[in-house]
Amino acid sequence: MRPVASARLVVPAVLVNAAVQATLVINDPTAELSPGFLIGALVSGLAALAMFAVAVASSLAADGPAAVGLLRRRGARFAAWTIGLAVVALIGVTLPTGALGFLVVAAGVFVPIAAMGSPDNPLRAGLRAIGRRIGGYLARIAVTAVTAFLLYLLAILVAFFIGGWIGSLITVTVVGLVTWWLTRLWVHAFVQAQAPLGQQLTMPREHTLRASDGVAISAVHVEGDRHDLCFVVVHGFTGNWHEDRVQKVIVGLRAFGDVIAIDMRGHGRSGGRTTVGYLEVNDVAAAVEWARELGYPAVVTVGFSLGGAVVLREAGLAQAGILHAGRVDAVVSVSAPAFWYYRGTRVMRLVHHLVETRTGRLAMRLSGTRISPREWTDPLPMPPVEAAAKLGTVPLLVVHGDVDRYFPVEHPRAIRDAAAASGVPTEMWVVEGFGHAESAISPQDIDRIGAWARECLLTGAG
Repeated sequence: MRPVASARLVVPAVLVNAAVQATLVINDPTAELSPGFLIGALVSGLAALAMFAVAVASSLAADGPAAVGLLRRRGARFAAWTIGLAVVALIGVTLPTGALGFLVVAAGVFVPIAAMGSPDNPLRAGLRAIGRRIGGYLARIAVTAVTAFLLYLLAILVAFFIGGWIGSLITVTVVGLVTWWLTRLWVHAFVQAQAPLGQQLTMPREHTLRASDGVAISAVHVEGDRHDLCFVVVHGFTGNWHEDRVQKVIVGLRAFGDVIAIDMRGHGRSGGRTTVGYLEVNDVAAAVEWARELGYPAVVTVGFSLGGAVVLREAGLAQAGILHAGRVDAVVSVSAPAFWYYRGTRVMRLVHHLVETRTGRLAMRLSGTRISPREWTDPLPMPPVEAAAKLGTVPLLVVHGDVDRYFPVEHPRAIRDAAAASGVPTEMWVVEGFGHAESAISPQDIDRIGAWARECLLTGAG
């Protein structure tokens, strides 16, 4: 669930829905049931349904095209189940008990998400999700109820102080944005509950590491099936180790060794602000040193996208003696850029706009990623392609997708060529049909990475 991809789809849908609601129905709720009013109500309902569908699909999908694909394949199914749930809830509200309608909504909260994201019967999948994660379900019900009450108060205040179509527009816009946020909360719970019971990751206690420059780094240590090797997993831009896409990697790799995962600075529960690849080497070095303190004889860093660039830089700087901690035994770089300031794809032009402008940084902060406003100074930090050439005898695996929309295959090829020309033991996989980073990587390719690390470092070691 990437906030950038979701925002690009959802925010326009929220604004269009708000405009429709403000101009068609909200201004005159006491109007007679004329044909014009009924047509307006129908259009209004369809606009709200479409906005909700976009919010659900973008929260489930890895990026914009994947969300559009979900809408095409399951949009009609989503609409049918959502409308059915709304009708049943409405009937329940009109019955003498009144509360029955709210109980229907509470029990069926996962149904629209399941209709969009699961091939199973949505009702059965929704009830199964509640049963598997009852604590998270109850907590989200409480958060949703409190949020709904606060929105109700907001609507009263806006109507009293502003009123008219402008007040309606403000209210519906805020409601739409909050609905998107709540949708992401519920989708996260649903995705977690859909994992096979044996693969649901119960995270141990969170640890706080200290980078060499004093920044607090959130980390977790997960024991796997074998304890002679530790993977240090480093997420991509806007990610954190609590996310489903990162936990998928942790679950896969723990079949091949123990795992440490971190939130880089400015992400998740870590302190500081992200420098988008510059000072994050200190965060990875702190995790590697922690693995050494825990007694692991072999440590492999596995980074995705921005994290892939960071693990290359961290290992190269450590091998060159520029970084005085954090030497690793192997490096796996997945979907990483080779060069700084790459703007050759539309997605990366958007990312640069978000990073380099005040409004972009504010938007990213609202979605959970805190970006430093300080620009890099000359000389620029060592780029990943140059760091790869400084790995010496440290084995390097470069993994990339042939349909990566962020960085084309010229990036992994440049990294491989630079490393191989300097005598670094290097292997490159260009995976057919693989998109970008943790969101798109398959369990099979995670298994291949784990097997490569063990074969590379521990063959014949028992």
